Amino acid sequence: MNPSDLQPGQEQFENYASQATGRRMIQYDYRHEDGGLFSCVACTLLQARRKRDRWLEAKAAGTFRKRVCVAKSREGMIAGLRAMGLR
Repeated sequence: MNPSDLQPGQEQFENYASQATGRRMIQYDYRHEDGGLFSCVACTLLQARRKRDRWLEAKAAGTFRKRVCVAKSREGMIAGLRAMGLR
């Protein structure tokens, strides 16, 4: 799965088992018509698409704020989740 391969208006998703939580998750990517990339992780495809729709609404309303990823690596993310008490 490579988000740079997405054409405007395209989405892609992949199911995986989270090693941090042990749950099935969806990695979701969507390329906006203007070239912007939306990526998220959700429990279901429906939840991921709802997150995308909220992002699109915020973008259209001009209230969009870019979020910054704190974890620099997958291992850093897992360590952060464990520090919060999640396994």
